[in-house]
Amino acid sequence: FPVTIASNSYTVTTTVNGGKLIVDGSLASGSTTVVGSGGLLGGSGKVGALNLQRGATLTPGNSPGLLTASSAVWGAGATYEWQLGNLTGVAGTDWDLFRVTGTLDMSALNSANKFNLTLVSDGSFDLSSGYEWTFAQAANFTGLSNSSAGTNITNLFQIATQGMGVGANPANVKVLVGSTTSDGFDQSE
Repeated sequence: FPVTIASNSYTVTTTVNGGKLIVDGSLASGSTTVVGSGGLLGGSGKVGALNLQRGATLTPGNSPGLLTASSAVWGAGATYEWQLGNLTGVAGTDWDLFRVTGTLDMSALNSANKFNLTLVSDGSFDLSSGYEWTFAQAANFTGLSNSSAGTNITNLFQIATQGMGVGANPANVKVLVGSTTSDGFDQSE
């Protein structure tokens, strides 16, 4: 069963294994949340440091929405279930956005040890025109050999779709380093 947290000021480590933690308020900025195998972190709130380990799932927002962390580590084998509610609009409102106010560490990822990105929609969208969406933003990050805007980092991701009508592991979906002004990563279709 899910545990929902409104707001809390404790600064201990919270570990989520085999359950759901929904944060719709905030955890103290000095806290650490570790999501392990079978664990899920979701909600539209704020957490401190976040560590997503192999088998963990991240689902920002509440169909869709925004989840913020002070720092984050993306481990190989962890999954980000990214939900698209509207082709155009605003990140964090019309599609999920994971925002990191500090550093997003992607150093555990490479072409053999990938981060899972599952794109979820109701399948009613025509994606033939091509679109770009920011699905993650960070003030800075580590672990990329090239962080220049436009750099293709698709090889760090295992991409799957649910209800998008573009097939499993679609070749036309790419993950690019976003513009330096938005400090984000863009998912392009």
